[in-house]
Amino acid sequence: DRFAVQASGFNDFVRVNIGLFDGTMPSTPANLVISQGKMTATPILGASFEAGFALLSVTWSTTLIDNYQAASDLAKVVFLNLDKKIIAVSSDVVLRSAGELTFEVSEASEVGDAAFAYLAFSRADGTVVSNSSYISFVVAA
Repeated sequence: DRFAVQASGFNDFVRVNIGLFDGTMPSTPANLVISQGKMTATPILGASFEAGFALLSVTWSTTLIDNYQAASDLAKVVFLNLDKKIIAVSSDVVLRSAGELTFEVSEASEVGDAAFAYLAFSRADGTVVSNSSYISFVVAA
């Protein structure tokens, strides 16, 4: 959004993803684009959601894979539960060097629900952002 000239970040998100939505949830979650930028997407090593505690945890490699990435980049995670039609976004500030972000999701998920986690990074000043990566998983107990 920082460099938007003819469209806001929200409008660009809609432009890129509008064909995926049929109602409130994307029909092909694997194709959902959360972020696009100069930084290469960071692969997600694992994701888990503990239904009893409503905690989502996402881990990633801290190895830098391109010249745009920095250990001080800020992580952002988006959680999508297709079965319960839940979308949640992390509000915590976690550095890339931490390798993990865990946050509480206020809406209830149940064991066996189909879920996705999306990961993106940005500089603290917003000047550089990454492409997003995703992982699919099943909510556990």
